[in-house]
Amino acid sequence: MNQQTKPSANLRPLGLTAVLCLFSISAALDLAYGKAIIGSFLMMAMIGVLAVIFLTCERYIFVLDAAATLVILFFAANSSLFAALFGLVLIIASMILAQTVRKKKEKVSVVLAVCFTVFIGYALVWTILYAADGNSLAPNDLLDRLNAYFDSLKAPLAEVVRRSVDSLSEEVFAYYQKYDITKEMLLQSYLESMENYVDIMQMLLPGFSLFAVQVMAYIGVTSFEKTVKATHYDALLPEVRWRLYPSQPACVIYLIVTSLYAILSFFSASSAFLLVVMNLWLALMPVMLACGFRSLKARLAHPRLRRSMIVILILFVIGIFFMPDVALPIGIFMLTFMGAQDVSVMRAAESAKKKSK
Repeated sequence: MNQQTKPSANLRPLGLTAVLCLFSISAALDLAYGKAIIGSFLMMAMIGVLAVIFLTCERYIFVLDAAATLVILFFAANSSLFAALFGLVLIIASMILAQTVRKKKEKVSVVLAVCFTVFIGYALVWTILYAADGNSLAPNDLLDRLNAYFDSLKAPLAEVVRRSVDSLSEEVFAYYQKYDITKEMLLQSYLESMENYVDIMQMLLPGFSLFAVQVMAYIGVTSFEKTVKATHYDALLPEVRWRLYPSQPACVIYLIVTSLYAILSFFSASSAFLLVVMNLWLALMPVMLACGFRSLKARLAHPRLRRSMIVILILFVIGIFFMPDVALPIGIFMLTFMGAQDVSVMRAAESAKKKSK
Protein backbone atom coordinates (compact mmCIF):
# COMPACT_ATOMS: atom_id res chain seq x y z
CA MET A 1 0.00 0.00 0.00
CA ASN A 2 1.31 3.47 -0.88
CA GLN A 3 2.63 5.54 2.00
CA GLN A 4 -0.07 8.22 1.43
CA THR A 5 -2.84 5.81 2.40
CA LYS A 6 -1.19 4.80 5.67
CA PRO A 7 -2.66 6.20 8.87
CA SER A 8 -1.26 9.61 9.76
CA ALA A 9 -1.88 8.96 13.46
CA ASN A 10 -1.44 5.84 15.54
CA LEU A 11 -4.84 6.36 17.13
CA ARG A 12 -6.72 6.03 13.83
CA PRO A 13 -6.71 2.19 13.79
CA LEU A 14 -7.94 2.27 17.40
CA GLY A 15 -10.80 4.54 16.38
CA LEU A 16 -11.79 2.23 13.52
CA THR A 17 -11.61 -0.75 15.87
CA ALA A 18 -13.83 1.02 18.40
CA VAL A 19 -16.44 1.82 15.74
CA LEU A 20 -16.30 -1.77 14.49
CA CYS A 21 -16.86 -3.14 18.01
CA LEU A 22 -19.74 -0.72 18.56
CA PHE A 23 -21.42 -1.87 15.34
CA SER A 24 -20.79 -5.53 16.23
CA ILE A 25 -22.23 -5.28 19.75
CA SER A 26 -25.26 -3.27 18.61
CA ALA A 27 -25.95 -5.65 15.73
CA ALA A 28 -25.62 -8.74 17.93
CA LEU A 29 -27.94 -7.33 20.60
CA ASP A 30 -30.59 -6.46 18.02
CA LEU A 31 -30.31 -9.93 16.48
CA ALA A 32 -30.77 -11.48 19.93
CA TYR A 33 -33.40 -9.22 21.47
CA GLY A 34 -34.79 -7.00 18.73
CA LYS A 35 -36.38 -7.34 15.33
CA ALA A 36 -33.04 -8.07 13.58
CA ILE A 37 -33.72 -5.32 11.01
CA ILE A 38 -31.42 -2.71 12.56
CA GLY A 39 -28.95 -5.47 13.38
CA SER A 40 -28.83 -6.53 9.73
CA PHE A 41 -28.10 -2.96 8.64
CA LEU A 42 -25.36 -2.59 11.26
CA MET A 43 -23.76 -5.87 10.20
CA MET A 44 -23.59 -4.57 6.64
CA ALA A 45 -22.13 -1.28 7.89
CA MET A 46 -19.37 -3.38 9.46
CA ILE A 47 -18.25 -4.34 5.96
CA GLY A 48 -17.25 -0.77 5.14
CA VAL A 49 -15.27 -0.29 8.34
CA LEU A 50 -13.50 -3.64 7.95
CA ALA A 51 -12.61 -2.83 4.33
CA VAL A 52 -10.97 0.43 5.41
CA ILE A 53 -9.03 -1.43 8.11
CA PHE A 54 -7.96 -4.02 5.52
CA LEU A 55 -6.65 -1.32 3.17
CA THR A 56 -4.99 1.02 5.67
CA CYS A 57 -3.81 -1.01 8.68
CA GLU A 58 -1.29 -3.75 9.22
CA ARG A 59 -2.63 -7.18 8.38
CA TYR A 60 -2.47 -8.43 11.97
CA ILE A 61 -4.80 -5.59 13.02
CA PHE A 62 -7.36 -6.70 10.44
CA VAL A 63 -7.09 -10.32 11.61
CA LEU A 64 -7.52 -9.35 15.26
CA ASP A 65 -10.47 -7.06 14.50
CA ALA A 66 -12.14 -9.74 12.38
CA ALA A 67 -11.68 -12.34 15.12
CA ALA A 68 -13.03 -9.94 17.76
CA THR A 69 -16.08 -9.30 15.56
CA LEU A 70 -16.85 -13.02 15.34
CA VAL A 71 -16.49 -13.46 19.10
CA ILE A 72 -18.76 -10.50 19.81
CA LEU A 73 -21.41 -11.68 17.37
CA PHE A 74 -21.35 -15.20 18.79
CA PHE A 75 -21.59 -14.37 22.49
CA ALA A 76 -23.60 -11.13 22.41
CA ALA A 77 -26.22 -12.81 20.20
CA ASN A 78 -26.85 -15.57 22.78
CA SER A 79 -24.17 -17.90 21.40
CA SER A 80 -25.73 -17.68 17.95
CA LEU A 81 -23.84 -19.82 15.45
CA PHE A 82 -25.79 -18.18 12.64
CA ALA A 83 -24.62 -14.69 13.66
CA ALA A 84 -21.00 -15.86 13.84
CA LEU A 85 -21.13 -17.65 10.47
CA PHE A 86 -22.84 -14.71 8.82
CA GLY A 87 -20.17 -12.49 10.37
CA LEU A 88 -17.57 -14.67 8.64
CA VAL A 89 -19.40 -14.08 5.34
CA LEU A 90 -19.26 -10.33 5.98
CA ILE A 91 -15.53 -10.48 6.68
CA ILE A 92 -15.02 -12.17 3.31
CA ALA A 93 -17.29 -9.56 1.71
CA SER A 94 -15.20 -6.77 3.25
CA MET A 95 -12.07 -8.23 1.65
CA ILE A 96 -13.86 -8.48 -1.71
CA LEU A 97 -14.93 -4.85 -1.32
CA ALA A 98 -11.37 -3.80 -0.53
CA GLN A 99 -9.89 -5.70 -3.48
CA THR A 100 -12.41 -4.31 -5.99
CA VAL A 101 -11.78 -0.78 -4.70
CA ARG A 102 -8.03 -1.35 -4.95
CA LYS A 103 -8.55 -2.28 -8.61
CA LYS A 104 -10.37 1.04 -9.16
CA LYS A 105 -13.66 -0.59 -10.11
CA GLU A 106 -16.83 1.43 -10.70
CA LYS A 107 -19.17 1.75 -7.73
CA VAL A 108 -21.89 -0.36 -9.35
CA SER A 109 -19.35 -3.16 -9.92
CA VAL A 110 -18.26 -3.01 -6.27
CA VAL A 111 -21.88 -3.15 -5.07
CA LEU A 112 -22.60 -6.15 -7.30
CA ALA A 113 -19.43 -7.94 -6.11
CA VAL A 114 -20.45 -7.46 -2.45
CA CYS A 115 -24.03 -8.41 -3.31
CA PHE A 116 -22.93 -11.67 -4.95
CA THR A 117 -20.63 -12.54 -2.05
CA VAL A 118 -23.27 -11.90 0.60
CA PHE A 119 -25.99 -13.72 -1.34
CA ILE A 120 -23.89 -16.85 -1.93
CA GLY A 121 -22.47 -16.76 1.60
CA TYR A 122 -25.87 -16.35 3.23
CA ALA A 123 -27.28 -19.18 1.11
CA LEU A 124 -24.42 -21.47 2.16
CA VAL A 125 -24.79 -20.59 5.85
CA TRP A 126 -28.55 -21.14 5.75
CA THR A 127 -28.10 -24.46 3.90
CA ILE A 128 -25.51 -25.73 6.39
CA LEU A 129 -27.57 -24.83 9.46
CA TYR A 130 -30.80 -26.05 7.88
CA ALA A 131 -29.28 -29.43 7.05
CA ALA A 132 -27.60 -29.62 10.48
CA ASP A 133 -31.07 -29.52 12.08
CA GLY A 134 -31.94 -32.72 10.24
CA ASN A 135 -34.00 -31.08 7.49
CA SER A 136 -34.08 -32.43 3.96
CA LEU A 137 -32.48 -30.42 1.16
CA ALA A 138 -34.40 -32.21 -1.58
CA PRO A 139 -35.99 -29.63 -3.94
CA ASN A 140 -39.50 -31.03 -3.42
CA ASP A 141 -39.11 -30.92 0.37
CA LEU A 142 -37.81 -27.36 0.25
CA LEU A 143 -40.72 -26.33 -1.95
CA ASP A 144 -43.20 -28.00 0.40
CA ARG A 145 -41.60 -26.18 3.36
CA LEU A 146 -41.84 -22.87 1.53
CA ASN A 147 -45.48 -23.48 0.60
CA ALA A 148 -46.28 -24.45 4.17
CA TYR A 149 -44.72 -21.23 5.46
CA PHE A 150 -46.78 -19.01 3.19
CA ASP A 151 -49.91 -21.06 3.91
CA SER A 152 -49.32 -20.44 7.63
CA LEU A 153 -49.48 -16.72 6.96
CA LYS A 154 -52.99 -16.96 5.56
CA ALA A 155 -54.69 -18.01 8.82
CA PRO A 156 -53.80 -14.88 10.88
CA LEU A 157 -54.42 -12.67 7.84
CA ALA A 158 -57.83 -14.30 7.37
CA GLU A 159 -58.70 -13.40 10.97
CA VAL A 160 -57.71 -9.78 10.28
CA VAL A 161 -59.95 -9.77 7.19
CA ARG A 162 -62.88 -11.16 9.19
CA ARG A 163 -62.49 -8.52 11.88
CA SER A 164 -62.28 -5.81 9.22
CA VAL A 165 -65.52 -6.98 7.57
CA ASP A 166 -67.28 -7.27 10.94
CA SER A 167 -66.28 -3.71 11.77
CA LEU A 168 -67.97 -2.28 8.67
CA SER A 169 -70.98 -0.09 9.42
CA GLU A 170 -74.58 -0.99 8.62
CA GLU A 171 -74.61 1.75 5.98
CA VAL A 172 -71.83 0.00 4.10
CA PHE A 173 -73.64 -3.35 4.20
CA ALA A 174 -76.83 -1.62 3.07
CA TYR A 175 -74.98 -0.17 0.10
CA TYR A 176 -73.68 -3.58 -0.98
CA GLN A 177 -77.12 -5.16 -0.53
CA LYS A 178 -78.45 -2.87 -3.24
CA TYR A 179 -76.29 -4.89 -5.62
CA ASP A 180 -77.28 -8.25 -4.06
CA ILE A 181 -73.92 -8.58 -2.29
CA THR A 182 -74.28 -10.15 1.13
CA LYS A 183 -71.85 -9.96 4.02
CA GLU A 184 -70.78 -13.56 3.40
CA MET A 185 -70.10 -12.81 -0.28
CA LEU A 186 -68.09 -9.73 0.67
CA LEU A 187 -66.06 -11.69 3.21
CA GLN A 188 -65.39 -14.46 0.69
CA SER A 189 -64.22 -11.91 -1.88
CA TYR A 190 -61.83 -10.30 0.61
CA LEU A 191 -60.48 -13.68 1.69
CA GLU A 192 -59.81 -14.71 -1.90
CA SER A 193 -58.05 -11.40 -2.58
CA MET A 194 -55.88 -11.90 0.49
CA GLU A 195 -54.93 -15.44 -0.54
CA ASN A 196 -54.09 -14.26 -4.07
CA TYR A 197 -51.95 -11.50 -2.59
CA VAL A 198 -49.99 -13.97 -0.43
CA ASP A 199 -49.52 -16.29 -3.43
CA ILE A 200 -48.20 -13.40 -5.52
CA MET A 201 -45.77 -12.43 -2.73
CA GLN A 202 -44.47 -16.02 -2.77
CA MET A 203 -43.95 -15.87 -6.52
CA LEU A 204 -42.10 -12.56 -6.12
CA LEU A 205 -39.73 -13.96 -3.48
CA PRO A 206 -36.74 -14.13 -5.90
CA GLY A 207 -37.16 -10.48 -6.85
CA PHE A 208 -37.60 -9.33 -3.25
CA SER A 209 -34.54 -11.36 -2.20
CA LEU A 210 -32.33 -9.80 -4.87
CA PHE A 211 -33.71 -6.37 -4.03
CA ALA A 212 -32.94 -6.82 -0.32
CA VAL A 213 -29.40 -8.16 -0.89
CA GLN A 214 -28.56 -5.28 -3.23
CA VAL A 215 -29.79 -2.74 -0.69
CA MET A 216 -27.70 -4.41 2.01
CA ALA A 217 -24.64 -4.41 -0.28
CA TYR A 218 -25.20 -0.74 -1.03
CA ILE A 219 -25.25 -0.03 2.72
CA GLY A 220 -21.90 -1.79 3.05
CA VAL A 221 -20.32 0.17 0.19
CA THR A 222 -21.79 3.44 1.47
CA SER A 223 -20.38 2.66 4.92
CA PHE A 224 -16.96 2.20 3.31
CA GLU A 225 -17.25 5.52 1.47
CA LYS A 226 -18.36 7.42 4.60
CA THR A 227 -15.63 5.81 6.70
CA VAL A 228 -12.99 6.75 4.11
CA LYS A 229 -14.12 10.38 4.14
CA ALA A 230 -14.43 10.51 7.93
CA THR A 231 -10.88 9.23 8.36
CA HIS A 232 -9.50 11.38 5.50
CA TYR A 233 -8.35 8.45 3.39
CA ASP A 234 -9.94 9.95 0.26
CA ALA A 235 -7.14 8.61 -1.94
CA LEU A 236 -8.65 5.14 -1.49
CA LEU A 237 -11.73 6.02 -3.55
CA PRO A 238 -11.44 5.06 -7.22
CA GLU A 239 -12.90 8.42 -8.31
CA VAL A 240 -13.42 11.84 -6.77
CA ARG A 241 -17.14 11.56 -7.54
CA TRP A 242 -17.64 7.85 -6.94
CA ARG A 243 -21.28 7.16 -7.77
CA LEU A 244 -23.56 4.43 -9.05
CA TYR A 245 -23.48 4.55 -12.84
CA PRO A 246 -25.08 1.47 -14.46
CA SER A 247 -24.42 0.45 -18.05
CA GLN A 248 -26.66 1.51 -20.91
CA PRO A 249 -27.93 -2.07 -21.57
CA ALA A 250 -29.01 -2.33 -17.92
CA CYS A 251 -30.89 0.96 -18.23
CA VAL A 252 -32.55 -0.06 -21.48
CA ILE A 253 -33.61 -3.41 -20.00
CA TYR A 254 -35.06 -1.64 -16.98
CA LEU A 255 -36.97 0.83 -19.16
CA ILE A 256 -38.45 -2.05 -21.17
CA VAL A 257 -39.30 -4.09 -18.07
CA THR A 258 -40.89 -1.09 -16.35
CA SER A 259 -42.99 -0.29 -19.43
CA LEU A 260 -44.13 -3.90 -19.71
CA TYR A 261 -45.06 -3.97 -16.03
CA ALA A 262 -47.07 -0.75 -16.35
CA ILE A 263 -48.97 -2.13 -19.36
CA LEU A 264 -49.50 -5.73 -18.23
CA SER A 265 -50.67 -4.78 -14.73
CA PHE A 266 -53.88 -3.43 -16.25
CA PHE A 267 -54.80 -6.82 -17.69
CA SER A 268 -53.78 -9.55 -15.26
CA ALA A 269 -52.28 -9.33 -11.78
CA SER A 270 -51.13 -12.94 -11.61
CA SER A 271 -50.13 -14.08 -15.10
CA ALA A 272 -46.87 -16.03 -15.32
CA PHE A 273 -45.28 -13.54 -17.70
CA LEU A 274 -46.22 -10.57 -15.50
CA LEU A 275 -44.70 -12.29 -12.47
CA VAL A 276 -41.43 -12.78 -14.38
CA VAL A 277 -41.50 -9.10 -15.39
CA MET A 278 -42.17 -8.04 -11.79
CA ASN A 279 -39.26 -10.13 -10.50
CA LEU A 280 -36.93 -8.50 -13.05
CA TRP A 281 -38.32 -5.09 -12.11
CA LEU A 282 -37.59 -5.67 -8.42
CA ALA A 283 -34.11 -7.07 -9.14
CA LEU A 284 -33.09 -4.03 -11.22
CA MET A 285 -34.84 -1.42 -9.08
CA PRO A 286 -32.27 -0.62 -6.32
CA VAL A 287 -29.59 0.89 -8.55
CA MET A 288 -32.24 2.74 -10.58
CA LEU A 289 -33.67 4.18 -7.37
CA ALA A 290 -30.25 5.64 -6.55
CA CYS A 291 -30.01 7.06 -10.08
CA GLY A 292 -33.55 8.41 -9.76
CA PHE A 293 -32.75 10.33 -6.57
CA ARG A 294 -29.66 11.75 -8.26
CA SER A 295 -31.76 12.86 -11.24
CA LEU A 296 -34.35 14.39 -8.91
CA LYS A 297 -31.64 16.35 -7.11
CA ALA A 298 -30.26 17.60 -10.45
CA ARG A 299 -33.70 18.73 -11.61
CA LEU A 300 -34.39 20.55 -8.34
CA ALA A 301 -31.11 22.42 -8.83
CA HIS A 302 -31.98 23.34 -12.44
CA PRO A 303 -33.59 26.81 -12.76
CA ARG A 304 -36.03 25.79 -15.51
CA LEU A 305 -37.01 22.39 -14.12
CA ARG A 306 -37.16 23.26 -10.41
CA ARG A 307 -40.74 24.61 -10.39
CA SER A 308 -42.29 21.65 -12.22
CA MET A 309 -40.45 19.16 -9.98
CA ILE A 310 -41.64 20.95 -6.84
CA VAL A 311 -45.23 20.75 -8.10
CA ILE A 312 -44.83 17.02 -8.78
CA LEU A 313 -43.36 16.47 -5.31
CA ILE A 314 -46.25 18.36 -3.68
CA LEU A 315 -48.76 16.23 -5.59
CA PHE A 316 -46.88 13.09 -4.52
CA VAL A 317 -46.95 14.11 -0.84
CA ILE A 318 -50.69 14.83 -1.07
CA GLY A 319 -51.21 11.46 -2.75
CA ILE A 320 -49.26 9.69 0.03
CA PHE A 321 -51.67 11.11 2.61
CA PHE A 322 -54.90 10.30 0.74
CA MET A 323 -54.07 7.41 -1.64
CA PRO A 324 -50.79 5.82 -0.49
CA ASP A 325 -51.48 2.51 -2.27
CA VAL A 326 -51.62 4.38 -5.57
CA ALA A 327 -49.20 7.25 -5.02
CA LEU A 328 -46.24 5.18 -3.77
CA PRO A 329 -46.04 2.76 -6.75
CA ILE A 330 -46.49 5.64 -9.19
CA GLY A 331 -43.79 7.65 -7.41
CA ILE A 332 -41.34 4.73 -7.51
CA PHE A 333 -42.18 4.11 -11.16
CA MET A 334 -41.55 7.73 -12.15
CA LEU A 335 -38.40 8.08 -10.05
CA THR A 336 -36.68 4.93 -11.30
CA PHE A 337 -37.81 5.49 -14.90
CA MET A 338 -36.37 9.01 -14.79
CA GLY A 339 -33.08 7.76 -13.35
CA ALA A 340 -32.70 4.97 -15.91
CA GLN A 341 -33.58 7.31 -18.77
CA ASP A 342 -31.06 9.97 -17.71
CA VAL A 343 -28.22 7.46 -17.29
CA SER A 344 -29.08 5.82 -20.63
CA VAL A 345 -28.89 9.21 -22.39
CA MET A 346 -25.55 10.01 -20.70
CA ARG A 347 -24.13 6.59 -21.60
CA ALA A 348 -25.26 7.05 -25.22
CA ALA A 349 -23.62 10.49 -25.36
CA GLU A 350 -20.37 9.08 -23.98
CA SER A 351 -20.43 6.28 -26.54
CA ALA A 352 -21.04 8.70 -29.39
CA LYS A 353 -18.22 10.94 -28.17
CA LYS A 354 -15.78 8.02 -28.12
CA LYS A 355 -16.75 6.99 -31.65
CA SER A 356 -16.26 10.53 -32.96
CA LYS A 357 -12.65 10.63 -31.76
